[in-house]
Amino acid sequence: MIIKCPIEHLNANPNRAYVDALTQQGVVSVGFLFIDIAKANSIRLQFNMEPKQCCSNKSKATLIDKIKNATKATGRVLKAVMKNEKLLNDTKESDRRFTICRQCEQFDKGRCSLCGCWIKFKTQLTTETGHCPKKLW
Repeated sequence: MIIKCPIEHLNANPNRAYVDALTQQGVVSVGFLFIDIAKANSIRLQFNMEPKQCCSNKSKATLIDKIKNATKATGRVLKAVMKNEKLLNDTKESDRRFTICRQCEQFDKGRCSLCGCWIKFKTQLTTETGHCPKKLW
């Protein structure tokens, strides 16, 4: 999976060696660094960086993305209601998913920066009605 990081976020990072390592492994184009997530994570670990210190705004969902994702999710929920299917996970499964999301580098102030969903609510939905864009659950 390729991630996209705005150059201004990289330039704000004080660890120049870390930034140089990322740019050497990725491709810089149109104001963004594009890099394979496995390479980025390897470099992050090599430089002992926390996920939030790397590039916290990778591939952020735009307003249009959020509207599309919310519309699709609403459609899946309505379809499940019409079929009389289970909509919500039990507490244990919801908590498991929430823990996974909180550890993800895409977790940003209670939301997934990839899809724009509110994690507290999305993790409560069954896989048929809600899913992780990174396929972590």
